[in-house]
Amino acid sequence: MAGNGKRGLLVDNVQIASSVEEALAHLAAHRGNAQIIAGGTLLMPLVERGECPATHLVDVSRVCSMKRITQSDGHVVIGGSVTLAALAESAMVRSEVPMLREAALAVEGEEVRALATLVGRLVAAQGSAEVSVALVALDAEAQIANLTGSQWMPVDSLFVRSGVSRVDSTSEIVTAVRVPAIDHSTGTAIGWIERPEAHEPSPLVLALVLSLSSDHDSVRWGAVAMGTSAGVPAHVRTAEEALTGASVADPSTRERLARLVGAAGADAISVDEASRTAVREMVARLAQGCYDQALAAATRGDLSDEHATA
Repeated sequence: MAGNGKRGLLVDNVQIASSVEEALAHLAAHRGNAQIIAGGTLLMPLVERGECPATHLVDVSRVCSMKRITQSDGHVVIGGSVTLAALAESAMVRSEVPMLREAALAVEGEEVRALATLVGRLVAAQGSAEVSVALVALDAEAQIANLTGSQWMPVDSLFVRSGVSRVDSTSEIVTAVRVPAIDHSTGTAIGWIERPEAHEPSPLVLALVLSLSSDHDSVRWGAVAMGTSAGVPAHVRTAEEALTGASVADPSTRERLARLVGAAGADAISVDEASRTAVREMVARLAQGCYDQALAAATRGDLSDEHATA
């Protein structure tokens, strides 16, 4: 099947790699004119519109080492070709990092989840992609391989701006993502503002990790990540600092979190001054819902597997 005459590739020019090394060799052979593909749910629409600058694709969906979900040194390690469906179905993910399962299920449509990969969503650098916001909150790292070797990098360092990643898919491959396993004094929650239309991104996604002291009286530490459709996922540091050491019995802990996250959300979403108050209140309610879910899970001693909406 050929392209439509615009600058783009012939879709027949797809090379299937059986190893990371083979995929990197294909990329090098085409010197910037080839690009990695796994699920293709985000890339193929660009190909069909003639908007993909690459002339060849290198398919890594059959690289066995990139299709596994394993545990290693206190981390859940997710291969670069693992689909969102496989992520959602994994007993290990549900047990150890359930927020990531909920984030995968947030992508609508079983057919899309069966093809779309966790890494594909990450490299696309969509600001309010639920899986990306969850990975930032969980302090995940990505393994990036090129011809000189590989290295682990914090996921939150991969985003340049909305739609632009630091990963160069014409010369590099994200072979895996590793996420610290959550202990049972820690609860997680993810929530989002309802999408304007079914297949449009949410204006804002919020992820919260809450780790309690051994007596469950105070917060040892908290991680708060936010992503917007026009921005990139990032930690809300002011909210995280406010959570550290805070009493869970004190209502002001929840109120302070909501106020700080609401203000950050209002700043992040481009709205006029008249709408600012409404956005701040909406995001504050979302933060309260996530806090309640994460706190309940941490107190029960099991991990949250729910989401909030606003």
